[in-house]
Amino acid sequence: MTYSKVEDLLTGDLPLPPGIDAGRYVLDASDEIDSKIGHIYVTPIDISDTSPVSRPARLLLKRIANHLASGRLLMALHANNQRLEVNAYAERLIREATESLNLIMTGDIKLDGGTLTDPENQPVTTPLINNLDPESNVEAFYDRIVWPTDPIGVYAQPLPDWESMP
Repeated sequence: MTYSKVEDLLTGDLPLPPGIDAGRYVLDASDEIDSKIGHIYVTPIDISDTSPVSRPARLLLKRIANHLASGRLLMALHANNQRLEVNAYAERLIREATESLNLIMTGDIKLDGGTLTDPENQPVTTPLINNLDPESNVEAFYDRIVWPTDPIGVYAQPLPDWESMP
């Protein structure tokens, strides 16, 4: 199962030279997606209209697959032309797809309706450290300061008698 189709690739009307199989890039993009999110979700994720996966999640997977396949295909075509520089459009497509995949892998983007591989062992999205002080710093401040009743206006405890000290 693929998340994209050859006719959905973002190559415009660019003719493909003989020997370039666009379907291979579509399959490779789907495999790359599955290899990265397969640690979190059961793959392949069903993106058909009747699947329990939410429409935004289906569209996201389709967009990622289109960008990856199109970017890799354009890079290959560019490399065939013996050019030294990288195709900027292809590079941007791959970068955007990779960034979206990373957000899914870290749990910042959830694929609603996707089946988790192990619900108990998912990326942590809450703080891992909880530093509790024995008392609130604000309360401690107010406990130690006496406002208008202290003649000096600073300390609640009496100051030592400096004159009687040796």
